[in-house]
Amino acid sequence: MRIERWTPDQLARRQGDWSALLARSDADPLACSPEWLLAWWEIHAPLLDLEPVFLAAMRQDELAGLGLFSLSDVRHKGGLRGRRLELVGNAWRREGMGVSERAGLVVDRHDDEQIAGALLAHAFEIGGFDDMVVHYAELGSATDRAVSAMAREVSGYLRRADALEAWAVPLEAGFKSFVGKLGTGTRVRVMGGRRRMKIAGHVRERRSDAGTLDDFLQVMDGLHRERWGRPLFNGPWGDFHAEIAHRQTARGVPVVSLLEFDGQPVSAMLNFRAGRTEYTLQSALTESPVRRASPGWVHLGFAIERAAADGMAWFDLLGGEGKNTQYKAALRGEHSEIACLQVIRSPVLKAAYRAWDRIPRS
Repeated sequence: MRIERWTPDQLARRQGDWSALLARSDADPLACSPEWLLAWWEIHAPLLDLEPVFLAAMRQDELAGLGLFSLSDVRHKGGLRGRRLELVGNAWRREGMGVSERAGLVVDRHDDEQIAGALLAHAFEIGGFDDMVVHYAELGSATDRAVSAMAREVSGYLRRADALEAWAVPLEAGFKSFVGKLGTGTRVRVMGGRRRMKIAGHVRERRSDAGTLDDFLQVMDGLHRERWGRPLFNGPWGDFHAEIAHRQTARGVPVVSLLEFDGQPVSAMLNFRAGRTEYTLQSALTESPVRRASPGWVHLGFAIERAAADGMAWFDLLGGEGKNTQYKAALRGEHSEIACLQVIRSPVLKAAYRAWDRIPRS
Protein backbone atom coordinates (compact mmCIF):
# COMPACT_ATOMS: atom_id res chain seq x y z
CA MET A 1 0.00 0.00 0.00
CA ARG A 2 1.23 3.50 -0.82
CA ILE A 3 -0.11 6.95 0.04
CA GLU A 4 -0.54 9.52 -2.74
CA ARG A 5 -1.32 13.21 -2.39
CA TRP A 6 -3.95 14.32 -4.89
CA THR A 7 -4.96 17.73 -6.17
CA PRO A 8 -8.65 18.78 -6.14
CA ASP A 9 -8.76 18.12 -9.91
CA GLN A 10 -7.36 14.60 -9.46
CA LEU A 11 -9.93 13.93 -6.74
CA ALA A 12 -12.79 15.14 -8.92
CA ARG A 13 -11.64 12.87 -11.75
CA ARG A 14 -11.67 9.83 -9.44
CA GLN A 15 -15.27 10.15 -8.26
CA GLY A 16 -16.12 6.70 -9.62
CA ASP A 17 -13.33 5.07 -7.59
CA TRP A 18 -14.34 7.16 -4.57
CA SER A 19 -17.97 6.00 -4.80
CA ALA A 20 -16.88 2.37 -5.18
CA LEU A 21 -14.67 2.71 -2.08
CA LEU A 22 -17.51 4.34 -0.14
CA ALA A 23 -19.71 1.32 -0.89
CA ARG A 24 -16.96 -0.96 0.54
CA SER A 25 -16.58 1.14 3.68
CA ASP A 26 -18.52 1.88 6.85
CA ALA A 27 -18.23 5.64 6.23
CA ASP A 28 -21.41 7.66 6.09
CA PRO A 29 -22.88 7.49 2.56
CA LEU A 30 -23.89 11.18 2.54
CA ALA A 31 -21.31 13.10 4.59
CA CYS A 32 -18.40 11.20 3.02
CA SER A 33 -19.71 11.15 -0.56
CA PRO A 34 -18.27 12.96 -3.61
CA GLU A 35 -21.56 14.81 -4.02
CA TRP A 36 -21.39 16.25 -0.51
CA LEU A 37 -17.68 16.92 -0.02
CA LEU A 38 -16.90 18.31 -3.47
CA ALA A 39 -19.75 20.81 -3.08
CA TRP A 40 -18.51 21.70 0.41
CA TRP A 41 -14.98 22.27 -0.91
CA GLU A 42 -16.11 24.40 -3.87
CA ILE A 43 -18.03 26.77 -1.57
CA HIS A 44 -15.81 26.91 1.50
CA ALA A 45 -12.21 26.58 0.26
CA PRO A 46 -12.05 30.08 -1.31
CA LEU A 47 -13.80 31.70 1.66
CA LEU A 48 -11.52 30.17 4.27
CA ASP A 49 -8.31 30.11 2.20
CA LEU A 50 -8.01 26.34 2.62
CA GLU A 51 -4.98 24.43 1.36
CA PRO A 52 -5.89 20.88 0.24
CA VAL A 53 -4.18 17.87 1.76
CA PHE A 54 -6.01 15.10 -0.09
CA LEU A 55 -4.49 11.73 0.72
CA ALA A 56 -5.31 8.51 -1.17
CA ALA A 57 -4.26 5.07 0.04
CA MET A 58 -3.60 2.88 -2.99
CA ARG A 59 -3.35 -0.91 -2.94
CA GLN A 60 -1.65 -1.54 -6.29
CA ASP A 61 -4.04 0.38 -8.59
CA GLU A 62 -7.12 0.15 -6.35
CA LEU A 63 -8.24 3.01 -4.11
CA ALA A 64 -8.35 1.62 -0.55
CA GLY A 65 -8.72 4.79 1.52
CA LEU A 66 -9.26 8.54 1.42
CA GLY A 67 -8.30 11.15 4.00
CA LEU A 68 -9.44 14.54 2.73
CA PHE A 69 -7.92 17.28 4.87
CA SER A 70 -7.37 21.01 4.64
CA LEU A 71 -4.77 23.31 6.18
CA SER A 72 -5.76 26.77 7.39
CA ASP A 73 -4.90 29.49 9.90
CA VAL A 74 -7.20 29.58 12.93
CA ARG A 75 -7.65 31.52 16.16
CA HIS A 76 -7.76 29.52 19.40
CA LYS A 77 -8.98 30.31 22.89
CA GLY A 78 -7.34 33.34 24.45
CA GLY A 79 -6.44 34.81 21.07
CA LEU A 80 -3.72 32.24 20.32
CA ARG A 81 -3.18 31.56 16.64
CA GLY A 82 -2.13 28.38 14.93
CA ARG A 83 -2.19 26.24 11.83
CA ARG A 84 -4.86 23.52 11.71
CA LEU A 85 -5.22 20.30 9.76
CA GLU A 86 -8.96 19.58 9.51
CA LEU A 87 -11.01 16.91 7.83
CA VAL A 88 -12.88 18.44 4.88
CA GLY A 89 -16.60 18.98 5.50
CA ASN A 90 -16.40 21.20 8.58
CA ALA A 91 -14.82 24.42 9.75
CA TRP A 92 -14.84 23.95 13.50
CA ARG A 93 -16.36 26.84 15.43
CA ARG A 94 -16.35 29.17 12.46
CA GLU A 95 -19.90 30.46 12.31
CA GLY A 96 -22.16 30.14 9.31
CA MET A 97 -20.27 27.31 7.61
CA GLY A 98 -21.72 24.06 6.28
CA VAL A 99 -21.58 21.19 8.78
CA SER A 100 -21.05 17.49 8.10
CA GLU A 101 -22.20 15.04 10.77
CA ARG A 102 -20.80 11.50 10.90
CA ALA A 103 -17.64 12.73 9.19
CA GLY A 104 -14.66 10.44 8.89
CA LEU A 105 -11.98 8.78 6.81
CA VAL A 106 -13.24 6.63 3.94
CA VAL A 107 -11.48 3.26 4.25
CA ASP A 108 -12.15 -0.26 3.05
CA ARG A 109 -13.95 -2.00 5.93
CA HIS A 110 -11.89 -5.19 5.54
CA ASP A 111 -8.69 -3.40 6.57
CA ASP A 112 -10.05 -0.21 8.08
CA GLU A 113 -7.74 0.37 11.04
CA GLN A 114 -4.52 -0.26 9.10
CA ILE A 115 -5.57 2.03 6.24
CA ALA A 116 -6.89 4.76 8.55
CA GLY A 117 -3.66 4.62 10.54
CA ALA A 118 -1.55 4.88 7.40
CA LEU A 119 -3.48 7.94 6.17
CA LEU A 120 -3.11 9.73 9.51
CA ALA A 121 0.56 8.79 9.83
CA HIS A 122 1.25 10.30 6.40
CA ALA A 123 -0.63 13.48 7.31
CA PHE A 124 1.47 13.86 10.46
CA GLU A 125 4.67 13.22 8.48
CA ILE A 126 3.74 16.10 6.16
CA GLY A 127 3.27 18.26 9.27
CA GLY A 128 2.95 22.02 9.18
CA PHE A 129 0.10 22.19 11.70
CA ASP A 130 -0.41 22.71 15.43
CA ASP A 131 -3.60 20.72 15.87
CA MET A 132 -5.73 18.29 13.89
CA VAL A 133 -9.52 18.28 14.01
CA VAL A 134 -12.03 15.66 12.89
CA HIS A 135 -15.41 17.21 13.54
CA TYR A 136 -18.52 15.13 14.39
CA ALA A 137 -16.98 11.71 13.94
CA GLU A 138 -18.90 8.76 15.32
CA LEU A 139 -17.32 7.58 18.57
CA GLY A 140 -16.12 4.00 18.32
CA SER A 141 -15.67 4.19 14.53
CA ALA A 142 -12.48 3.31 12.66
CA THR A 143 -11.74 7.04 12.42
CA ASP A 144 -12.14 7.54 16.17
CA ARG A 145 -9.89 4.56 16.93
CA ALA A 146 -7.22 5.68 14.46
CA VAL A 147 -7.19 9.26 15.79
CA SER A 148 -6.84 7.97 19.37
CA ALA A 149 -3.92 5.74 18.36
CA MET A 150 -2.22 8.57 16.48
CA ALA A 151 -2.59 10.92 19.46
CA ARG A 152 -0.74 8.40 21.62
CA GLU A 153 1.95 7.87 18.99
CA VAL A 154 2.77 11.58 18.63
CA SER A 155 2.25 12.39 22.34
CA GLY A 156 -0.59 14.72 21.41
CA TYR A 157 -3.30 15.98 23.70
CA LEU A 158 -6.54 14.30 22.60
CA ARG A 159 -9.83 16.10 23.24
CA ARG A 160 -13.38 14.94 22.48
CA ALA A 161 -15.49 18.08 22.42
CA ASP A 162 -19.01 19.16 21.47
CA ALA A 163 -20.45 15.66 21.88
CA LEU A 164 -23.94 15.11 20.48
CA GLU A 165 -26.38 12.24 20.73
CA ALA A 166 -27.58 11.04 17.33
CA TRP A 167 -30.48 8.82 16.36
CA ALA A 168 -31.39 6.80 13.27
CA VAL A 169 -34.72 4.98 12.83
CA PRO A 170 -34.53 1.53 11.14
CA LEU A 171 -37.15 1.09 8.41
CA GLU A 172 -36.48 -2.39 7.02
CA ALA A 173 -39.56 -3.76 8.83
CA GLY A 174 -41.80 -1.05 7.39
CA PHE A 175 -43.79 1.91 8.67
CA LYS A 176 -46.39 -0.13 10.58
CA SER A 177 -43.62 -1.79 12.57
CA PHE A 178 -42.12 1.64 13.32
CA VAL A 179 -45.47 2.96 14.59
CA GLY A 180 -46.03 -0.18 16.66
CA LYS A 181 -42.76 0.35 18.55
CA LEU A 182 -43.56 3.92 19.54
CA GLY A 183 -44.58 4.79 23.05
CA THR A 184 -48.21 5.76 23.55
CA GLY A 185 -47.55 9.50 23.81
CA THR A 186 -45.34 9.60 20.71
CA ARG A 187 -47.81 7.51 18.70
CA VAL A 188 -50.55 9.98 19.61
CA ARG A 189 -48.38 12.88 18.43
CA VAL A 190 -47.48 11.21 15.12
CA MET A 191 -50.69 9.42 14.15
CA GLY A 192 -53.28 11.00 16.44
CA GLY A 193 -52.23 14.46 15.29
CA ARG A 194 -52.60 13.35 11.68
CA ARG A 195 -56.17 12.15 12.33
CA ARG A 196 -57.10 15.40 14.06
CA MET A 197 -55.80 17.48 11.18
CA LYS A 198 -57.68 15.33 8.66
CA ILE A 199 -60.92 15.70 10.63
CA ALA A 200 -60.46 19.49 10.93
CA GLY A 201 -59.62 20.15 7.27
CA HIS A 202 -57.65 19.06 4.22
CA VAL A 203 -54.08 17.95 5.00
CA ARG A 204 -51.51 16.76 2.51
CA GLU A 205 -47.76 16.49 1.99
CA ARG A 206 -46.31 17.94 -1.20
CA ARG A 207 -42.81 17.12 -2.45
CA SER A 208 -40.48 19.24 -4.54
CA ASP A 209 -39.19 18.43 -8.00
CA ALA A 210 -36.92 20.22 -10.47
CA GLY A 211 -39.66 22.66 -11.39
CA THR A 212 -40.72 23.55 -7.85
CA LEU A 213 -37.51 23.28 -5.78
CA ASP A 214 -36.67 26.99 -5.64
CA ASP A 215 -40.26 27.89 -4.73
CA PHE A 216 -40.28 25.25 -1.98
CA LEU A 217 -36.97 26.53 -0.59
CA GLN A 218 -38.44 30.03 -0.52
CA VAL A 219 -41.53 28.82 1.37
CA MET A 220 -39.33 27.02 3.88
CA ASP A 221 -37.21 30.14 4.36
CA GLY A 222 -40.39 32.16 4.94
CA LEU A 223 -41.64 29.75 7.63
CA HIS A 224 -38.26 29.96 9.36
CA ARG A 225 -38.27 33.78 9.24
CA GLU A 226 -41.80 33.83 10.66
CA ARG A 227 -40.89 31.61 13.60
CA TRP A 228 -37.31 32.71 14.34
CA GLY A 229 -37.06 36.18 12.83
CA ARG A 230 -34.10 35.37 10.58
CA PRO A 231 -33.54 33.76 7.19
CA LEU A 232 -32.58 30.12 6.89
CA PHE A 233 -30.78 29.96 3.55
CA ASN A 234 -28.13 32.64 3.89
CA GLY A 235 -24.34 32.67 3.96
CA PRO A 236 -22.12 29.65 3.19
CA TRP A 237 -24.39 27.29 5.17
CA GLY A 238 -27.38 28.26 3.04
CA ASP A 239 -25.42 28.21 -0.22
CA PHE A 240 -24.06 24.75 0.57
CA HIS A 241 -27.41 23.18 1.41
CA ALA A 242 -29.09 24.82 -1.57
CA GLU A 243 -26.36 23.41 -3.82
CA ILE A 244 -26.83 19.88 -2.43
CA ALA A 245 -30.59 20.29 -2.83
CA HIS A 246 -30.19 21.13 -6.50
CA ARG A 247 -27.74 18.25 -7.07
CA GLN A 248 -30.04 15.73 -5.41
CA THR A 249 -33.12 17.06 -7.18
CA ALA A 250 -31.31 16.60 -10.50
CA ARG A 251 -31.14 12.87 -9.77
CA GLY A 252 -34.76 12.64 -8.70
CA VAL A 253 -34.68 13.06 -4.91
CA PRO A 254 -37.64 15.09 -3.49
CA VAL A 255 -35.49 17.03 -1.04
CA VAL A 256 -38.06 19.54 0.25
CA SER A 257 -41.52 18.54 1.42
CA LEU A 258 -44.33 20.80 2.60
CA LEU A 259 -47.15 19.84 4.94
CA GLU A 260 -50.21 21.86 3.95
CA PHE A 261 -53.42 22.40 5.88
CA ASP A 262 -56.31 23.76 3.84
CA GLY A 263 -53.83 24.79 1.17
CA GLN A 264 -51.47 26.69 3.50
CA PRO A 265 -47.96 25.43 4.38
CA VAL A 266 -47.63 24.71 8.10
CA SER A 267 -44.38 22.71 8.06
CA ALA A 268 -41.39 22.32 5.74
CA MET A 269 -38.64 19.72 5.84
CA LEU A 270 -35.28 19.54 4.04
CA ASN A 271 -34.18 15.91 3.65
CA PHE A 272 -31.36 14.40 1.62
CA ARG A 273 -30.79 10.80 0.56
CA ALA A 274 -27.69 8.68 0.05
CA GLY A 275 -27.55 4.92 -0.32
CA ARG A 276 -30.61 3.60 1.51
CA THR A 277 -30.65 6.35 4.13
CA GLU A 278 -32.78 9.48 4.31
CA TYR A 279 -31.39 12.31 6.44
CA THR A 280 -33.49 15.08 7.93
CA LEU A 281 -31.34 18.21 7.80
CA GLN A 282 -33.63 21.08 8.68
CA SER A 283 -37.27 21.84 9.40
CA ALA A 284 -39.46 24.92 9.79
CA LEU A 285 -43.05 25.20 10.97
CA THR A 286 -45.82 27.51 12.11
CA GLU A 287 -48.11 27.39 15.12
CA SER A 288 -50.60 24.57 14.75
CA PRO A 289 -53.95 25.47 13.16
CA VAL A 290 -55.52 22.46 14.90
CA ARG A 291 -55.76 21.92 18.65
CA ARG A 292 -53.62 19.04 19.96
CA ALA A 293 -51.93 18.46 16.61
CA SER A 294 -48.30 19.45 16.08
CA PRO A 295 -47.39 20.13 12.42
CA GLY A 296 -43.82 19.03 13.13
CA TRP A 297 -44.78 15.61 14.53
CA VAL A 298 -47.39 15.04 11.83
CA HIS A 299 -44.97 15.98 9.07
CA LEU A 300 -42.28 13.74 10.53
CA GLY A 301 -44.72 10.83 10.40
CA PHE A 302 -45.49 11.49 6.73
CA ALA A 303 -41.77 11.72 5.87
CA ILE A 304 -40.86 8.47 7.66
CA GLU A 305 -43.81 6.67 6.04
CA ARG A 306 -42.74 7.86 2.59
CA ALA A 307 -39.08 6.91 3.19
CA ALA A 308 -40.14 3.38 4.17
CA ALA A 309 -42.40 3.10 1.12
CA ASP A 310 -39.51 4.21 -1.11
CA GLY A 311 -37.29 1.41 0.20
CA MET A 312 -35.09 3.42 2.55
CA ALA A 313 -33.48 1.29 5.26
CA TRP A 314 -32.81 4.19 7.66
CA PHE A 315 -34.29 7.55 8.56
CA ASP A 316 -31.36 9.43 10.11
CA LEU A 317 -32.31 12.20 12.53
CA LEU A 318 -28.64 13.18 12.97
CA GLY A 319 -27.36 14.80 16.17
CA GLY A 320 -28.67 17.42 18.55
CA GLU A 321 -31.78 18.02 20.59
CA GLY A 322 -35.14 19.64 20.01
CA LYS A 323 -36.06 23.05 21.35
CA ASN A 324 -37.67 21.70 24.52
CA THR A 325 -37.18 17.91 24.57
CA GLN A 326 -35.02 15.17 23.06
CA TYR A 327 -37.81 14.21 20.66
CA LYS A 328 -35.44 12.07 18.58
CA ALA A 329 -35.08 9.52 21.38
CA ALA A 330 -38.87 9.14 21.50
CA LEU A 331 -38.85 7.71 17.97
CA ARG A 332 -37.12 4.57 19.27
CA GLY A 333 -34.23 4.63 16.80
CA GLU A 334 -30.67 3.39 17.21
CA HIS A 335 -28.47 5.64 19.32
CA SER A 336 -24.91 6.75 18.62
CA GLU A 337 -22.64 9.51 19.81
CA ILE A 338 -20.68 11.93 17.64
CA ALA A 339 -18.03 14.40 18.74
CA CYS A 340 -15.20 16.63 17.62
CA LEU A 341 -11.82 14.90 17.89
CA GLN A 342 -8.92 17.29 18.40
CA VAL A 343 -5.26 16.23 18.60
CA ILE A 344 -3.05 19.10 19.81
CA ARG A 345 0.67 18.99 19.02
CA SER A 346 1.88 22.49 19.91
CA PRO A 347 3.24 22.66 23.50
CA VAL A 348 1.76 26.14 23.99
CA LEU A 349 -1.69 25.04 22.81
CA LYS A 350 -1.49 21.84 24.88
CA ALA A 351 -0.92 23.90 28.02
CA ALA A 352 -3.70 26.34 27.14
CA TYR A 353 -6.31 23.67 26.40
CA ARG A 354 -5.37 21.54 29.40
CA ALA A 355 -5.87 24.59 31.61
CA TRP A 356 -9.20 25.33 29.93
CA ASP A 357 -10.38 21.73 30.35
CA ARG A 358 -9.58 21.80 34.07
CA ILE A 359 -11.97 24.69 34.69
CA PRO A 360 -15.12 23.32 36.43
CA ARG A 361 -18.31 23.59 34.38
CA SER A 362 -21.62 24.12 36.13
